[in-house]
Amino acid sequence: GVGLGGIVVREGRPTSSPVVFVRLATGALIEELEMQGERLHFRKISGLGPEEGWVSVRISGKDLCVPSSRSPKALENGGASLRETPAAASRSEAPPAVAVQQVPLAAAANEAIAAPLAGSDMESAALATTCGGTAVTAVAAGETPPTADLLADQVVKGASDGAPRVVTIPRCLLPACETAADLLQCNPLPAFDKTRYAAKKKLIAAASKRLVGDMYGLPFPQTPEEMFEKAEFGCGWLTKAFHRAGTLQESNSVKRIVSWRRFEGGGSGPKAEFELEYERPDGPLDTRLFVKMPFPLEENEGQRWLQEGKGTFGDNFGGEVLFYRYLSPHTPFPTPKFYFGDVCRESTEAILINARVDWPERGTTEFSNNEVFPPCGKCEDYLLTNPEDYYFAVVRRLGTFSGLAKAGKLGPENATLNWFNCGPTNDVNCMPGLQCELGAKAFIEQVAPHWFPARARTSAFLSNFVAKFQDFDQSQDSGRVAQFLYADPLYVGLHHQNGNSDNCYFYRDSTGKINAGVLDWGSTAPMSYASGLMGTTIGAQAEMLAAHDEGMVRAWADAYNAAGAPRMDVAELLLRYRLATCINAYCIFGTVDRMRLRDAAAMFKTLPAYNCEEIRKDFGTRFNMSMLYNRILLFILKGDYYWSALPEMLKRRGSR
Repeated sequence: GVGLGGIVVREGRPTSSPVVFVRLATGALIEELEMQGERLHFRKISGLGPEEGWVSVRISGKDLCVPSSRSPKALENGGASLRETPAAASRSEAPPAVAVQQVPLAAAANEAIAAPLAGSDMESAALATTCGGTAVTAVAAGETPPTADLLADQVVKGASDGAPRVVTIPRCLLPACETAADLLQCNPLPAFDKTRYAAKKKLIAAASKRLVGDMYGLPFPQTPEEMFEKAEFGCGWLTKAFHRAGTLQESNSVKRIVSWRRFEGGGSGPKAEFELEYERPDGPLDTRLFVKMPFPLEENEGQRWLQEGKGTFGDNFGGEVLFYRYLSPHTPFPTPKFYFGDVCRESTEAILINARVDWPERGTTEFSNNEVFPPCGKCEDYLLTNPEDYYFAVVRRLGTFSGLAKAGKLGPENATLNWFNCGPTNDVNCMPGLQCELGAKAFIEQVAPHWFPARARTSAFLSNFVAKFQDFDQSQDSGRVAQFLYADPLYVGLHHQNGNSDNCYFYRDSTGKINAGVLDWGSTAPMSYASGLMGTTIGAQAEMLAAHDEGMVRAWADAYNAAGAPRMDVAELLLRYRLATCINAYCIFGTVDRMRLRDAAAMFKTLPAYNCEEIRKDFGTRFNMSMLYNRILLFILKGDYYWSALPEMLKRRGSR
C-alpha cells in the first residue's frame, strides 16, 4: 500500500461491503481472526489504521499482508520488525500475527480505484493514516536515510518493462502527517480580542513594547534583517526556538545561516527565504526554510493595526500558527513542515517558520510529475493554463480539511484551541456595504467602460443590475443573509478563509493530475463553509468561475463527506455559496468609492485592461482592480443565478 497510504479496509468479508474510511498503514501489525479465501478478518496490534476489519491479503499475485514470525503476545511486548518477507514468514503460530506489506502501486490500484478517496484523489491517500498519530515512512535495514529536503516516498511504479522503480518525491509534496516532527508541549495561545486595539494609538503603544511569545516565551525578531543580522537573534535564537518547539533535538544546533533574502509577495508582512547548516546534519531536517512576520510599525503602521490589532480579516497569524502547530501533524495532504511559530496577543508580534517549498528555477517551463510548478501571483490566474484544474485541486484539499475537522480527526487538541470564532457580525466576507451598486454602475458606465462587454453598458442591463443589488442590500443590511449563513451548525466549521491560488503550490501527482499543497493558512477559523468557499474563489477569473462554480462546490462537498463528516446537502451548500458571493460582491463594489475611482476616469481611459502592466506593477492596485473587475463581470455573466438565491432564502425563512 505504499503511495496509497496503506491498504483498503472494509467492514465485512465481501469486497462490496462498506469501506472503512481509515486505511491500514504499511508496517502495521495485525492478528488474524479469520481467513476466508484471500480475505482476512483482523485485529490491529500496532501501527496506524482501524482496530478491526477485513482486508485482501493478495491482489494480482502481489502480497498485501504477510505472516510475521512472532506471536501476537511477543509483538505486543515490542521488538518486532516492521516488515517481513513472505519467504521468512510462517503460518505455524495460531492465531498468527500478520505484517502489512509494501507492494507495487500498480498492484494495489485496483482495490484503491474500487474505493476512491476524496475527489478520487489517490495522492491524498494519506487520509488513511490521519488521526492515529504521525505517520512514519520506514527506512529498511541497509537503505540510505533520506537526504535533507528530499524523502523517498517509496511509491513503486511499474516501468514499461514491468520492473518496479522507486520514485523520490520532494518532501514538500508528501502529506504533512508523514513529515511532521514530534512536537513538544507549549503554552496555549490566548483568544484573540478584536476590541482590544480599536484605537490605533493603543496598538502603536503595545507594539512598541517588544514582548515575548505567549506559546514559547521567546522574543520576536520584527524583520528579516533583525532575525539574520542582529546578535540577539541569528543562529542562537533559531536553535532555542527549534529546541522549544521540538523540531530540533537538544543535542543538535543551528551552526550557521548560509544565506537569506527577502521574499516579495503577499500583503501580510515581511517574508524571507533562508538556508541553514546544522551542527549535525540529519535527514528529516530541512535546510531551506521560510519565515513570515507581521508588518513592523515602521514599514506599514496602518496594515499592522488593521490586520493584527483590529482583526479586520480575523485572527491572521493566530489562525495560521494554530494550524501549523496543532493540526498540520494530522493533515493528510502536503503543507510545509512546521519548525516554529508564536504570537504575542499583547504586542501583536508574531512569527512563523516553515520548510520552504521547492520552487523551480526561474524560467523553467517543463515539469515532470511530482515537480512543483512556479508560484502563482495574487489575482494572476489568467497566466495559468486551465486555471479550473488548479481550483478543483484546492477545493478538494480544503473540503478534506474541513471534513476531517468536523469529524474530530485532526488531533485531540483541536477542540480545545482558541480559534477566532467568525459569526454574522465579524466575518469579513459578510460585511455589508452602502449603496455599492451605484459605484459599480458608475465604474461600468463612466470609469472603465472599455473593459466590459457592450451588453453590460446598456441601460436595460444596468437598471436590472442596480435593482437586483438594491433588493439584496435591503436584506443584507438587516443582517438576514449573514444570519442565515451561520444559522445551521452543519454548515459552519473550521475552514481556510483565503485559499486562493497564490496561497497554494501546485504539481502533477504520480498519475499526471494537477494537485495542490496549501502553504498559507492565515485567518483559519470556524466559519460559514459558504463564506470560506467563496473566499477560496474570490481571486478567480470571472469566466472560469461562471463555468465551474457549481462543480467546485460539489468537489468540495464530495471531499468533505468522504472525510467522514456528517453528510451535508450539496444543493443547500450551493444556495449558501451563492448568497455569500452576493454579499462579497456587494462589499467589493464599495472599492469604487473607497478608492475614489470616479475621480480617476481620465486615467482609466489610458489603461487597456484590468490586468495591464501599469496595474500589475503595484500589488494593492492589482489586488483591488482584479477583485472589482472580476466580481462585476461574474454578475454580468451569471447574475441571475446568484441573485435568485435571495428569494429562495426569503421564501424559506417566511415559511418557518
